[in-house]
Amino acid sequence: MVLYLRRDFRLRSIGTDNAAPRRIRQAVLAILLAVVVAAPFEYIHIVNRSIPGARTGLLPRWIGTRAALHGQDPYSRAVLRQIQTAFYGHPLAPGDSENPENFLYPATVIPLLAPLAPLSWPVARLVFLAVTAPLLALGFWLCIVTLKLQRTLRVRIVILLLAMVAWPTMWGFRVLQLTIPVAACVFIAWYLLARRKPIPAGILLALATMKPQLLLPLLLALFVWALVRRERALILSFLAAMALQLIVAEVLVPGWFPRWRASLRDYTGVTKTAMPLEHIFGHWPGLAITLALAAAALAPLWRARRFDAGNLHFARAVSLVLAITVCFVPTSGALLYNYILLMPACVLLAFSRPRETFASLLRVLALAQLGLDYVLITVGGITGLTGHVPGMVAGLSFSDYLLPPLTALALTLQTIETAPEAAAVSPGIASAEPHLVD
Repeated sequence: MVLYLRRDFRLRSIGTDNAAPRRIRQAVLAILLAVVVAAPFEYIHIVNRSIPGARTGLLPRWIGTRAALHGQDPYSRAVLRQIQTAFYGHPLAPGDSENPENFLYPATVIPLLAPLAPLSWPVARLVFLAVTAPLLALGFWLCIVTLKLQRTLRVRIVILLLAMVAWPTMWGFRVLQLTIPVAACVFIAWYLLARRKPIPAGILLALATMKPQLLLPLLLALFVWALVRRERALILSFLAAMALQLIVAEVLVPGWFPRWRASLRDYTGVTKTAMPLEHIFGHWPGLAITLALAAAALAPLWRARRFDAGNLHFARAVSLVLAITVCFVPTSGALLYNYILLMPACVLLAFSRPRETFASLLRVLALAQLGLDYVLITVGGITGLTGHVPGMVAGLSFSDYLLPPLTALALTLQTIETAPEAAAVSPGIASAEPHLVD
């Protein structure tokens, strides 16, 4: 009995000795997490000092929607002058070097924004945030669930917090960008598709086409997958929802499509946006490298056609398509909110362990760039408390052009490495649900 009590005391002592450092480590990590979560809010406050509150992505669409519901053409010069007056305080003169904001979006967005039209601008922006913030949080959470992370609830909540305070997300909320509801619709539709609910998934994907440049690659991939898998419900529900949107848009703004295309040409000519790698290497080299990235991803994406929507190979394919999409979307520092679509790819990279050396190196580089982005915003928020943000921090926080290609290439190599050979795949294997490697 004495020997037993001594042994039990020693074990408890060892447990106590180990518990103390563990508690200290957990306390330090909790403090670091709190700082990382709080810093972007302070940094947003600092940015607000130099950017007028009217400079948002929602304002031109809100004005155009109000005009369309009153029988005006949202793409007309008269509405453009209204938008510029609200955006800049005055209409822009011809040849003005400022960005001539326009309605820009397809007219299918008008029915979606119609509930905001009767509201005043301050109320409309609050309602937009009150709806889209929980919607995006739900989309992020369902995305985490769909990725089948074998992690505790605490870890999943931390991932959700980090996704919500990531600078692209915070900046998207600051400028009231419609990328936020688009991303939320994509993530929720993906979850529904994985749960064998193709009809609501197709409807949500149709609603997300308010920003077609963010959806076309994913829609093309899903269309091929649905044809191979004979998922008629997904295709038909998407087409029906799109047809309804187009009919309503045509009733509200007859003949809108050519005028929308013309407004896009004018906009891209003035904003000087470019694909991420074009900012680094120039137009032709950047375009060539981006096309090479997309070509490298074709083979693993083609293999994904054999898998069920609830399979992790399918999840990798969807994450890869979204990452490649961000590589092709013309961007600038102020447009980095589109990086929200990189979230599932970054999570996969964070919780996967590739065996191949080059894939492992690229994963480390991508995660290092992601970590640097968090560090920059944290430093910016902390130094902002002193009233001065270092110029380098302010510049770099809006000029991360490496994360999309690094993420896309690293995930491409991991997808190739983990994909089973075509000859080895059987219906039983294809329907299995592999999990991420710890």
